[in-house]
Amino acid sequence: CPETNPQQAATVAERIRGATEKLEFKNNASEARITTSIGVAVCPHPEIHNVDALLRMADQALYAAKQAGRNCVRFAFDKQP
Repeated sequence: CPETNPQQAATVAERIRGATEKLEFKNNASEARITTSIGVAVCPHPEIHNVDALLRMADQALYAAKQAGRNCVRFAFDKQP
C-alpha cells in the first residue's frame, strides 16, 4: 500500500483478515472456512533499506502471526499501531 502509514496499514491488514474469516466455501457435500495470517512491514524504517529487506521483515512478521495462533496480524519490529 504505497504512501500508507502504520495505522492505515493496520486497518487494511485487519480488514483483509476479517473479510477472509467471514468467507464460506460450500458445495453439495461439504463446507469450509478459512483464515489468514498477515505480516506487515512499513517503510521508511531505519532497518529497511531496500525491497528485499521490506519483504524479509514482512515475512518474519507473518511467521510471528502463525506462531501466535494464526488468524491475526503482526507487525515487523513488534510495533503495532
